[in-house]
Amino acid sequence: MGMFDHHQRAETTCAATLVLENLLETEDIHAKYTEALARLVEVVRGFDNFEEALLDGADDDRYQFMLADVLFGLKATGLENEDVLSIGEKLLDSVLLVMRQKVAAEKDIQEGYTFTSAWGKTLAVESKNSQIAHVALKQDIDIIVWRRPMANRYTQENKGFIRIKQKPGGKKSLQPLYDELVKKDPKATWFYHAPGNMIINGSAYTPDAVASHLSLRKVVELVKVG
Repeated sequence: MGMFDHHQRAETTCAATLVLENLLETEDIHAKYTEALARLVEVVRGFDNFEEALLDGADDDRYQFMLADVLFGLKATGLENEDVLSIGEKLLDSVLLVMRQKVAAEKDIQEGYTFTSAWGKTLAVESKNSQIAHVALKQDIDIIVWRRPMANRYTQENKGFIRIKQKPGGKKSLQPLYDELVKKDPKATWFYHAPGNMIINGSAYTPDAVASHLSLRKVVELVKVG
């Protein structure tokens, strides 16, 4: 039995878990990757032991988009094992990146300001993490008021842009809030998403967008008025 062969072990482990444990013991992983990598490997362990059968609605079609099924499909198309491995490595690198962003977003969320508004449980936060809205709205947050911190005038990505987003099927349209924002800062570039769930002030798709001068505190005041 090889060092990382788990098939003769009683516990529900997997080779990835054993490799990670070894790397942690030998301190061959940078600390900034530890939590995200540990969480990724725990998901892999679950798949290796077919724990996806225990998920809620395990036969739902959406689960066919999971990486394990995608790789199975790639192999079934006739690709060589080496090609499937190469694609899988790139996809896992992407998953690790997203997991690192999720871990960082969770920390930013904990440091944010939560309160109750007309739209439900509301989070106000300043963060440069592009995944923070998705992470927050998958928790018990109904609406997020997110402002990117100002970096410098040469960096389009961090110009103090504001984004407000609520879960699909939210309690109330964001139209009244949009109208107030435009009234308070008419020079800023505001976009109202027609379904009523999102207000955007600038994005990577609008390089000439004008960031709002409104502070996060001021936007929170407008949200509280409802």
